[in-house]
Amino acid sequence: MKLLGIEKPSKTVICGYAQEGDRYLSFSSTPNDVTIHSTFKVDDFPSYEHFAAVIGKWDPWVVFLKRPIKIKNLEFDHLMEKIKNLPFWGKERR
Repeated sequence: MKLLGIEKPSKTVICGYAQEGDRYLSFSSTPNDVTIHSTFKVDDFPSYEHFAAVIGKWDPWVVFLKRPIKIKNLEFDHLMEKIKNLPFWGKERR
């Protein structure tokens, strides 16, 4: 599984996009629950960059990663550990 992009996380929720096998996932993760909101077939997009461009127009708050991060799951604590050192961590979106 790969983490593709996230919105600025809060202390209680992380929203973003991931890839699991042959599908992209829109998700939200809280300390108590993971919810998959939408799925998209990877084959429906010519590339990851195209997927990010299309979704970025529909969901302008998400920041897609230049290089997706390998993750074990979408659990809140695991994601927080993985994203804490990303360059945009803690910075306000302009």
